[in-house]
Amino acid sequence: MPVRQLESPVGTSAPPTEPYYCTIAELRTELGLSEGALPDATATARIEDAEDLIDRLLGGWYWGPNEATGRKVTAGDVMSWQFSKLTRATRKMAARLYRDPNLLDQVYESVRGPDFSMTGPKGGALVRMLGVQVLALLDDSGLRRIAGRSRQGRGRRIKAGYERFLTATRFDGT
Repeated sequence: MPVRQLESPVGTSAPPTEPYYCTIAELRTELGLSEGALPDATATARIEDAEDLIDRLLGGWYWGPNEATGRKVTAGDVMSWQFSKLTRATRKMAARLYRDPNLLDQVYESVRGPDFSMTGPKGGALVRMLGVQVLALLDDSGLRRIAGRSRQGRGRRIKAGYERFLTATRFDGT
């Protein structure tokens, strides 16, 4: 699959004028629509929305967005199979957004108990919105940075008072 490289004049950081992770033709093929059924402007808007979501899902990247593309990942920074999975995930997400424009509307729920109260997205909202296929493609690509960073010498330390409390409340006689 050919990968399109966008070129930007040196010294400018203008965002690209067309989608980067997947093309309009790829989205039309995914949806089985012709050019007349899916205008370029609509296709571009759905792909750009999908690209924004994908970039957010990719998590923290050390080098930040590329100045030429405005995206976190460029074809030259990763292996071709990784970019291929990124393209497939973007295409599937854009197709979902086209089929259901209200897909990103979150459903919130409130739960109350005798000593707690919680309000937040209803369980599984991320998977319902994005789809298992999109998340699986991103996870399998190895591009999703969802882990934190650890530092040497910053282990879990128990405060002395809490350790005395634990010692005093043990029932095993130690």
